[in-house]
Amino acid sequence: MDDPYPDEGMVKTVRVSWDALRDAFDFVNSARPGEHSAQLVLASGKIHVESVWTDVWEEENETATEEDAAEGEVLDIPHKTELGLGRELALWFAEEVIPDRLDDVTEFFQRRGAYTKFKALLAEENLLPRWYQFERDAEDQALRNWCEENGIEPD
Repeated sequence: MDDPYPDEGMVKTVRVSWDALRDAFDFVNSARPGEHSAQLVLASGKIHVESVWTDVWEEENETATEEDAAEGEVLDIPHKTELGLGRELALWFAEEVIPDRLDDVTEFFQRRGAYTKFKALLAEENLLPRWYQFERDAEDQALRNWCEENGIEPD
């Protein structure tokens, strides 16, 4: 007898464009946590973005309909701080690249304006391009790990 529920117990893989996913991640992270959001519709792989600054949902320059929003379960695209890519990443970079300045960087992150001071230090050390590449690579890896954990297959 055929199994009437052949997919029962199996995790369905959601396919999504890596570029669209990365763009949504960048959008979420272009503001403080909670100001911008993006949701991946698991049934279709569509991504919807929203900002507290607008009343319009957008999907790659198209207005999403209520029908799209009701397509089913959605998964929030994480903010980088949810993936441990905030202060921890800056400290990791300092430890790896400028260990002699680690105490300075640690002190920066005990007060307001830490990233401004951190980036000023990196500029002084001619390390800003290296930091931006390090940050991008870490974000890509963390986002790919998040995809794997959530059954998302970026293409």
